[in-house]
Amino acid sequence: MLRQRKLLAARAGERAAFWRKALAGAPTDPALPTDRPRGAADGSGGWLPLEIPADLHAGLAALARRRNCTVFMTVHAALAALLTRAGAGSDVTIGTAVVGRPDSAPEDLVGFFANTLVLRCDTSGNPSMTELLVRVREADLEFLTCQDTPFDQVVEAVAPPRSRAHHPLFQVLLAFQVEPPRLPEVPGLTVVHRELATGTSKFDLTFTLTEQSESGGGPGGITGGIEYAADLSTRRRPAGWRTACSRWCGRRWSSRTRPSGLWSSATGPPGTGRRPRTERARTLPYATASAPGPAPSTGADRGGRQAG
Repeated sequence: MLRQRKLLAARAGERAAFWRKALAGAPTDPALPTDRPRGAADGSGGWLPLEIPADLHAGLAALARRRNCTVFMTVHAALAALLTRAGAGSDVTIGTAVVGRPDSAPEDLVGFFANTLVLRCDTSGNPSMTELLVRVREADLEFLTCQDTPFDQVVEAVAPPRSRAHHPLFQVLLAFQVEPPRLPEVPGLTVVHRELATGTSKFDLTFTLTEQSESGGGPGGITGGIEYAADLSTRRRPAGWRTACSRWCGRRWSSRTRPSGLWSSATGPPGTGRRPRTERARTLPYATASAPGPAPSTGADRGGRQAG
């Protein structure tokens, strides 16, 4: 821990400059459609299981190998496409969790090194899915170089407008594990891993996914779920996200060189005369109109969807 603190202190100025530049101009107004008006977050949440079958997982893994990237990056690209399609615009920021052990030095240390990392990608220009994956790969690699900057220091450096209604830098989190949790072996007992709903939500949407392996080591599917803010959305909306996620991880990637179709004919890309959000939302496949949230506050919001 002392080594980590010394390294962070030595790089503090450089890291702050990186994050200010990397997140300059990033959107701060949540654009995703909701079922209820956005007010001060109360933290209530719901949970829906999500499963990507083994054949789609194998397709994502094969694509990742061809493009010299990871399955996480392919899922990130698919999620960015979905967010754009749903009305979030072409400048997409999401959060993810990193283990905080970028080298071998802290491998044998006991402690909590995990950190929250902001990722930003550009989906403008109706790129093919292959081009979108190239953009996501380049952006993710750049942001990962500064993954050791504590999240609160990133918020302090960027200084985004603050509101009790939403998170200061992103509203969607993608938590991705490359292997399932290791289960203890207890004589006479069968131990299984089970996701439990907490009835809370830190963000508008949290996608928690884990890669599974078959007995031979091949892709065995991706399992997890979607945690959603119950004060904003009914169960119907995350159910639509679940269906769309499976579709984009499968059928959309099969047409890698064709335009991704991120923008529907009803919405069009930014700057081409899009209709107001409340009117556009009615045309989106899993959207309804939502009222704008309150004006940003300057208080030091802490925790959950008010984290910072």
